[in-house]
Amino acid sequence: AADLDPVFRIGMDVGSVMASELGESPSVFNIWGDALNGAELLTGSAPDAGTIQVSEQAYLILREHFLFRARGMFYLPNSGITRSFVLAGRR
Repeated sequence: AADLDPVFRIGMDVGSVMASELGESPSVFNIWGDALNGAELLTGSAPDAGTIQVSEQAYLILREHFLFRARGMFYLPNSGITRSFVLAGRR
Protein backbone atom coordinates (compact mmCIF):
# COMPACT_ATOMS: atom_id res chain seq x y z
CA ALA A 1 0.00 0.00 0.00
CA ALA A 2 2.98 2.32 0.56
CA ASP A 3 4.08 1.86 -3.10
CA LEU A 4 7.77 1.60 -2.18
CA ASP A 5 10.42 0.46 -4.63
CA PRO A 6 12.37 -2.65 -3.58
CA VAL A 7 15.81 -1.98 -2.12
CA PHE A 8 17.10 -5.55 -1.83
CA ARG A 9 19.46 -7.58 -3.99
CA ILE A 10 19.75 -11.36 -3.61
CA GLY A 11 22.38 -13.77 -4.90
CA MET A 12 21.92 -17.54 -4.98
CA ASP A 13 24.55 -20.22 -5.55
CA VAL A 14 24.71 -23.97 -4.99
CA GLY A 15 27.57 -25.81 -3.35
CA SER A 16 29.12 -26.89 -0.12
CA VAL A 17 28.91 -24.83 3.05
CA MET A 18 29.86 -25.39 6.64
CA ALA A 19 27.91 -24.20 9.63
CA SER A 20 28.45 -23.99 13.35
CA GLU A 21 26.57 -22.78 16.38
CA LEU A 22 28.85 -20.69 18.59
CA GLY A 23 28.34 -19.74 22.21
CA GLU A 24 25.40 -20.09 24.53
CA SER A 25 22.37 -17.99 25.34
CA PRO A 26 22.32 -16.22 22.93
CA SER A 27 24.20 -18.39 20.48
CA VAL A 28 25.37 -17.32 17.04
CA PHE A 29 24.87 -19.50 13.97
CA ASN A 30 27.77 -19.02 11.54
CA ILE A 31 27.80 -20.21 7.89
CA TRP A 32 30.74 -20.13 5.47
CA GLY A 33 31.90 -21.82 2.28
CA ASP A 34 32.18 -21.50 -1.49
CA ALA A 35 28.41 -21.35 -2.08
CA LEU A 36 28.03 -18.51 0.40
CA ASN A 37 30.94 -16.61 -1.15
CA GLY A 38 29.44 -17.09 -4.62
CA ALA A 39 26.03 -15.87 -3.46
CA GLU A 40 27.62 -12.80 -1.90
CA LEU A 41 29.44 -11.95 -5.15
CA LEU A 42 26.24 -12.45 -7.16
CA THR A 43 24.40 -10.15 -4.75
CA GLY A 44 27.01 -7.43 -5.10
CA SER A 45 26.91 -7.51 -8.88
CA ALA A 46 23.12 -7.70 -9.28
CA PRO A 47 22.13 -5.10 -11.88
CA ASP A 48 19.20 -3.37 -10.16
CA ALA A 49 17.48 -3.12 -6.80
CA GLY A 50 14.90 -5.86 -6.42
CA THR A 51 16.97 -8.30 -8.50
CA ILE A 52 17.61 -11.94 -7.68
CA GLN A 53 20.70 -13.13 -9.54
CA VAL A 54 21.62 -16.82 -9.56
CA SER A 55 24.58 -18.92 -10.61
CA GLU A 56 24.36 -21.41 -13.46
CA GLN A 57 24.15 -24.27 -10.95
CA ALA A 58 21.18 -22.66 -9.16
CA TYR A 59 19.55 -21.92 -12.53
CA LEU A 60 19.76 -25.60 -13.55
CA ILE A 61 17.92 -26.62 -10.37
CA LEU A 62 15.28 -23.85 -10.44
CA ARG A 63 14.53 -23.48 -14.19
CA GLU A 64 11.61 -25.93 -14.13
CA HIS A 65 9.75 -23.75 -11.61
CA PHE A 66 10.87 -20.21 -12.46
CA LEU A 67 11.61 -18.09 -15.52
CA PHE A 68 15.06 -16.56 -15.92
CA ARG A 69 16.85 -14.32 -18.36
CA ALA A 70 20.52 -14.79 -19.07
CA ARG A 71 22.70 -12.05 -17.61
CA GLY A 72 26.08 -13.05 -19.03
CA MET A 73 29.38 -14.48 -17.92
CA PHE A 74 30.44 -14.22 -14.28
CA TYR A 75 33.71 -15.06 -12.54
CA LEU A 76 33.49 -17.03 -9.30
CA PRO A 77 36.77 -17.45 -7.40
CA ASN A 78 37.70 -21.12 -6.94
CA SER A 79 35.13 -22.07 -9.61
CA GLY A 80 36.11 -20.05 -12.67
CA ILE A 81 33.91 -18.46 -15.29
CA THR A 82 30.23 -19.39 -15.26
CA ARG A 83 26.99 -17.90 -16.53
CA SER A 84 24.62 -15.92 -14.32
CA PHE A 85 20.87 -15.49 -14.64
CA VAL A 86 18.30 -13.05 -13.28
CA LEU A 87 14.98 -14.32 -11.92
CA ALA A 88 12.14 -13.05 -14.11
CA GLY A 89 9.08 -14.74 -12.55
CA ARG A 90 7.23 -17.99 -11.88
CA ARG A 91 6.33 -20.53 -14.54
